[in-house]
Amino acid sequence: EQTWLKDVCGSITGGGRNIMRVGLAALMVSDGMNPFARCMADFCDSLLVVRKAGGKLRSPASAGTLVRLIARHMEGPLDGRDPADLTTESLEALYTQMIESIPVPLDVLTTTGRPPHELRERSDLARTLLEFQRYMMARHGKRAMEDSGFLRAEAGLVAVDANILTLENYYAVLDEIDKAWPSTDYPERKQIALQLVILGFRCGLRRLEALRLPVRDLIAGSPAELLIRPMKTRTLKSRNAVRRLPIGLLASETELGKLLSWRNDRAPDKSVQAPRFLFGNAREQLEVVPQTIFNQINDIMRKVTDDPSIHFHHLRHSFATWTWLRLMLADLTKPPDLFPHLGRTSVWLGDSAAFRAKLYGHGLATRKHTYMLAQLLGHGSPATSLEHYVHCVEWLLYLYLERSPLMHPEQSLVLLASGRPRQTTSRWTLNQPADAIPLQLWSQRVSQQSSGSKWDLNESREGNTSKRIPIKSQPDTAWVQRVYDFLYTCETTEQPHEEIARKYGLDVAASRDLLVRARYVYDLSSGRAQHRHRLELFTPDHRQIDKEQILACPRRPTNPFDKEVIKRFSSTLEALAGDRSEKVRRALCRALYCYVHHVWNSRDLMVLHDLSEAEDGKSYVNLLKNLDVLRKDIRWATFSRHERSSNLAAWK
Repeated sequence: EQTWLKDVCGSITGGGRNIMRVGLAALMVSDGMNPFARCMADFCDSLLVVRKAGGKLRSPASAGTLVRLIARHMEGPLDGRDPADLTTESLEALYTQMIESIPVPLDVLTTTGRPPHELRERSDLARTLLEFQRYMMARHGKRAMEDSGFLRAEAGLVAVDANILTLENYYAVLDEIDKAWPSTDYPERKQIALQLVILGFRCGLRRLEALRLPVRDLIAGSPAELLIRPMKTRTLKSRNAVRRLPIGLLASETELGKLLSWRNDRAPDKSVQAPRFLFGNAREQLEVVPQTIFNQINDIMRKVTDDPSIHFHHLRHSFATWTWLRLMLADLTKPPDLFPHLGRTSVWLGDSAAFRAKLYGHGLATRKHTYMLAQLLGHGSPATSLEHYVHCVEWLLYLYLERSPLMHPEQSLVLLASGRPRQTTSRWTLNQPADAIPLQLWSQRVSQQSSGSKWDLNESREGNTSKRIPIKSQPDTAWVQRVYDFLYTCETTEQPHEEIARKYGLDVAASRDLLVRARYVYDLSSGRAQHRHRLELFTPDHRQIDKEQILACPRRPTNPFDKEVIKRFSSTLEALAGDRSEKVRRALCRALYCYVHHVWNSRDLMVLHDLSEAEDGKSYVNLLKNLDVLRKDIRWATFSRHERSSNLAAWK
């Protein structure tokens, strides 16, 4: 272990977090630390102050383990250089190189039970690299990786970016580039943008694979081919990314003609040395146009699709999804029209059999479609392609199940398998569709699994209301976590709240209401305290530890007791809030209003000061009753110093 690494880990072994951070800050300015070591010390500092997904702070021992893991695999390739000096694309290639440096024997991939040591090590490293990339984005301004699927797959995390363009969208993007590209820009850039979109949608190329494509790697022939291989000016994401693409079969004749014509224009005279890169511009004296051209392409794609989250890498997702769907549909005798409202896409899918015959050289059915797609995408495993790039598996599953004889048993067999008396099945099937018996059995099964409870939501002026609301057998607390994550992200990043809402599966209008209510709770004061409720703290600059920012976001529940409260009551509150009765919802709102305005957070009490607030208190007590809190378990207290007081009788 390097001396500097011992010093970094030794500085977080004693004292409080602030003392540890002072020690790390001293190491960062020490003369004996190289740029890589300083970056690791800064990374360790961020691990101490940034909360994990669950809301807890990471222990110093865990932070030291992550720093050691990164240092062990990253120091060699960088040779003391600062990772912050690398571009996002270079970092992504470095991460892949680090993961693949841990070989996994082929025999362990087929074993069951506990994962072998190599797979666990790769998973731990992938998770740590995801944490390191978040640090690079937060403190060094790096962009998010456009393709983080490889790391997430190795880490065992499934995060699918299911966003694809139809053929109509694709042609609309090309038309918009042709019409709306800035007239003040060099005209060659418009042609380059068109061809980059073609390579992304038709061949599934990554950004740098397309932008830094050498002239000699576009080979005219029958069919024309495209070589994707590493070179000094462009490293590939992994060894598997080296591939030969039959672009003559993937692109249309018109699109291929434009690419070959552009290549010929780049090197018109064989006596003159041809330029290295296909997408340079002699007029600008650039070997390769800058990567900012992708920002212009992204803006046009978002304008055409009306989707603010779409970007160039989704062309690669589209290529994977449509190519695999075309190959799978070619195996069906009569492929259905899946998208009758999409004329161009339907015609394109209807030619799937001819496309498969050209790609394989025969028209026979085969089980190699997924392997072929992985080869075209440059993936080492078909699992990566299916898990992160193919977004039409559900459509194919439905089609194949519909065509299976096992899914359409005879009515006599269904009656026998139901196990019900003939009189019962006759009543169920009278004037009903063929699937009436399975539906009845499913309905009974669901009703047996669900449980109910009786709710009395009382309001002083409207009497009692008894309402039976079904409650899930397993409490669902995910919505609580999503709200916390949404509010925290809105407060700590500059992303539009609409994008954050979509990320966490929230309706845009509802998310706007959440922000308004969170700010309302933030502004509530309590006596001498600035804030009535406990709110999250955030340190925007690690160099200024004493300058904490209070967020308009409730503090996350971290201790077991608080988590048990959420687990016990979240499903009930969700059911009450979603009840159809306006009376039930109004009673719930009144009880929550009472809690929000009368809670004493330092003592976990709800305090009423005046008899005019008695109705609010009554609604809160009724809410506790509806949450199955017995009256004998409710603690009542008074701050009156008199044993006998007229106020007590009035309150009762």
